[in-house]
Amino acid sequence: MYNIFITVCHGPLGEEKSPGDIWTANCHTCTCTDAKTVDCKPNECPSPPTCKTGESLRKFKSNDTCCEVGYCEPKTCLFNNTEYEVGTSFDDPQNPCVSYSCKDTGFTAEVQDCPKQKWCAEKDRTYDSKKCCYTCNDACRVSPVNVTVKYNNCIKRVEMARCVGECKTTFK
Repeated sequence: MYNIFITVCHGPLGEEKSPGDIWTANCHTCTCTDAKTVDCKPNECPSPPTCKTGESLRKFKSNDTCCEVGYCEPKTCLFNNTEYEVGTSFDDPQNPCVSYSCKDTGFTAEVQDCPKQKWCAEKDRTYDSKKCCYTCNDACRVSPVNVTVKYNNCIKRVEMARCVGECKTTFK
């Protein structure tokens, strides 16, 4: 008869491990103890970072530690295949009266109001810097007009002045 002394531990694949050896298996850190037993504890994972306002947390699984790790990145809004960071504003390229702001919750649209705007011919309009609202050039001014004058048997086409716009007084 003889005594068999166990002098090693066995790793996850049956490999021999000596007391004091440390290895990682199935998201656990394992140690071969002096008593030749395997002691495994779950890997400790770091807490995810705390993101600032205007940032979002992106998480992914780390292959080497089995931990879910994360990083903060600026929140963005996507408009016509262009990304805008939170806090930025821009005008709609198709409509000069609309602007957008990228917020934490997404886009907000702002439609410019044109108070007291009245209709007038395009040639009489003066637009604002955004080419959205306009004012009418309705001050009294002279505009040429062609008039046909008939006197006895004489017919003549003449150009005369006509007052257009808001003319408060008339001359006689």
